[in-house]
Amino acid sequence: KRDATTNRTYGYGRATIIAALLNAGVLVAVALFIGYESLSRLNDPREIAGGVVALVASVGIVINGIIAWQLSRQKHDLNARSAYTNMLYDTLSSVGALIAGLAIMLTGWTWLDALVGITISLMLLRATIKIIRESLGVLLEGVPEDIDLNAVQDAISKTKGVLKVDDLHIWSIRSGYNSLSCHVIVQEVDLVNSRKIIESVKKKLLEEHRIQHATIEVELEDCVTHEVHEVL
Repeated sequence: KRDATTNRTYGYGRATIIAALLNAGVLVAVALFIGYESLSRLNDPREIAGGVVALVASVGIVINGIIAWQLSRQKHDLNARSAYTNMLYDTLSSVGALIAGLAIMLTGWTWLDALVGITISLMLLRATIKIIRESLGVLLEGVPEDIDLNAVQDAISKTKGVLKVDDLHIWSIRSGYNSLSCHVIVQEVDLVNSRKIIESVKKKLLEEHRIQHATIEVELEDCVTHEVHEVL
């Protein structure tokens, strides 16, 4: 939430992405640990007090469930989604432990505890890998997953007065705040209307593609052709 500075002209929004990536790294370690412990218990079954497991799990369901529900309303933010994933799978683990605890009380099948652990581990690993992929995508300034670059390029090209789009880049500054830079080619007769053309493009980008920050440079068709001839 801190304002941008002369050294951080985009502000500190990326800090949430770094936090999400660090949290996801911890979750991967947790998932692997749970999986390892569960597999070892399959090979070496241990006595489990089903009643105690069920009781502790019931408390976990209430506490973690409430926190997960609160975080679910902020899932548009990658960092909040990372924390939500953490609490959601804590809740699911508690649900699994409750079911396993009750089943162990009735049947004595202690291997059910290990089976639940392996299942939760795999589910958590799958969800966490998705968060890592999205975090790295933002940090590497890739095109946001919810934006189609070709559709954006087509939308700009179809704006009245635009002949062509060049040097198009789309990235996220932080979760939910997308940026774009590009060159638009116009005819010389439309140069006087370049400001209106840019405003039309920016309005379309915001309303149709959720791109809040756009930097657009206008070029003349003759200038582009001339530059190409010079390079050749």
